[in-house]
Amino acid sequence: MHYVVIHELCHLIIRQHNKAFYSLLSELMPGWERWKLRLETNNPVASQIP
Repeated sequence: MHYVVIHELCHLIIRQHNKAFYSLLSELMPGWERWKLRLETNNPVASQIP
């Protein structure tokens, strides 16, 4: 859940999924990739969203 909140808060600053966005996300939540994968793996609906 924290990953989703931080991800969306990053969008308040940077709207696109670009290098700057992921840099900010990494700064605020190191290891976010692990949480994203966990969310996609354990949530069949989220894993279908492109």
